Amino acid sequence: MDMVATSAPTPTTAPPPRARGGWTLRAWFLGVSLLVIAGLLVLYTGGAYMLTNRAMEHWADHLLTHLAEDAVNRTRQLAAEGQHPATGAFVLPTSPDFQVQIWYVWPDRLELIAHSPQAPNVALDPEARAGLPRHPVARNVRWGSEVWRVRTEVRPAETEGRWWVIQVAVNMTPWQEWTTTMVVGLIAADLVVGGLLALLLVRMSRWMLWPMEQVSQLAQDIVQDEELSRRLPTNQPVPELNLWAEAFNTALDRLEEILQQQRRFLADVSHELRTPLTIIRGQAQLMRRTGQYDPEAVADIEKEAERLSRLVEDLLFLARAEAGALPLRREPVDLDALLLEVVRQSRVLAERKGLHLALAHLEPLPVVGDPDRLTQALLNLVSNAVQYTPPGGEVQIGARREGDWALVWVRDTGPGIAAEDLPHLFERFYRADRARTRRGSRGFGLGLSIVHWIVDAHGGYVTVRSREGQGATFTIALPLDPERVVDLADDEADEEGAAAQA
Repeated sequence: MDMVATSAPTPTTAPPPRARGGWTLRAWFLGVSLLVIAGLLVLYTGGAYMLTNRAMEHWADHLLTHLAEDAVNRTRQLAAEGQHPATGAFVLPTSPDFQVQIWYVWPDRLELIAHSPQAPNVALDPEARAGLPRHPVARNVRWGSEVWRVRTEVRPAETEGRWWVIQVAVNMTPWQEWTTTMVVGLIAADLVVGGLLALLLVRMSRWMLWPMEQVSQLAQDIVQDEELSRRLPTNQPVPELNLWAEAFNTALDRLEEILQQQRRFLADVSHELRTPLTIIRGQAQLMRRTGQYDPEAVADIEKEAERLSRLVEDLLFLARAEAGALPLRREPVDLDALLLEVVRQSRVLAERKGLHLALAHLEPLPVVGDPDRLTQALLNLVSNAVQYTPPGGEVQIGARREGDWALVWVRDTGPGIAAEDLPHLFERFYRADRARTRRGSRGFGLGLSIVHWIVDAHGGYVTVRSREGQGATFTIALPLDPERVVDLADDEADEEGAAAQA
């Protein structure tokens, strides 16, 4: 079964966020939770007090309504029986906790005509009595250290055109004291409940935030100690923490891969530079010792210097490309024409090695891009195929349209690529067969990295299909130019129509 690899953009990492001062997450959680609980307890206590007080006043008003009705009926009954009190006012028997006063309204004064035994001579609520309200009025009035609920009502008297002012009152002091006791009890209960909830929140915060604190501490240790092989646990009781840990582990995987690539890059650069520099130094020392001009030594020096120059140019190309300092032209390009030119330039190299270079298939492929960079990518692929194909082998090149894509493939009959090497083919300095490379190849393992960057910059991708012992096929896919594809289709339709008419 053929193994397939696809080029992918090189990952990048962002600098770690700066640490900021302030409260910890646990402090924020506890502070906000305690404030919310305290607010709820205050609302509960205040609401309970207001509802209780309102219920007592409603009960008192209902009781005073019946008391006023009974007082009026009793006064009218005594008046109908012809009883005349010695003091000028009827005394209505009531409980000590209730007070009753009935005033007769004259044009110029108010006369007390009935009252309870303990009622004072002055009005129970002078302000309400003086206003002669049209509707009953109930208010709390303080007499000394006591609080009374006084209800004032105006009713028509027996004499037409005259009015009675009825005031009845109930002592609310016991209820006020009970309410105060209730509020104190609620506050004490709030303190107890608040304390218990605070302790519960502390324990809950430790249980909930402990995994996050552990994960955060482990993440800091990994970054500080640069132990990128360590990973965060993903078996936390909170699903969100597992997602965060998995994302962090993925970032660590990519970062570790990048660092490994950088280490391998430095090692490979050192290795690639060491050989030509050693040859140059050795040949120069040889000519110094002999004191004679050696054409072969000079040729070796020039060859190795040229090799170093290519290495530096390739490295500068990749460095400028990744830094965004390598501009690309965007112009209409006939990819099929570029491919023909690449075949023409590569035929001499293939014949020199004893290979057969064949153009298997070709179609018009209009794309948009930089013709120089696209030519460079195609030359790199063909050179790579020629380099790894033994003498007597064959390299086939073809191009076709597939949907909205232009496909260009380069197939060789070389030894193929191992499955473990396929994912790394587009990495810098990576060569699938290093032993063979040392025996005869003059490459550096940068050609496919350059191909990957050029194709990726044009919105395409590169794939590799290979089987060991049966060669490899590299395919470049680039998006077609939609406008020129339509024009090309119209031209082909016109040609077919003309041929049919002929």
